Amino acid sequence: MKKKRVSKDILILVILSLITVFTWIGLDVYRIFFKDEELYVSPQQMEPLNPEIDQETIDQISQESLFGKGEYLPPEKMGGEEATAEAEGVD
Repeated sequence: MKKKRVSKDILILVILSLITVFTWIGLDVYRIFFKDEELYVSPQQMEPLNPEIDQETIDQISQESLFGKGEYLPPEKMGGEEATAEAEGVD
């Protein structure tokens, strides 16, 4: 029975590939742990927030709605009768 031997060129290629992979992983881990990350915070983000709630604006938003009671958009404004027929599945 003849043993299969790995070609010397393939063995060298595998070893160099493994060295490359482990070096790459090691350098990425090192970069993650020792990287000094400078964060930029704009002056606008540093301004203090106003904790008061503008009740007038909230009331105005809650009173407005897309459709009032009993209102709807006619098919002409939604894209025509073709769009309505497609939505309903009519040919």
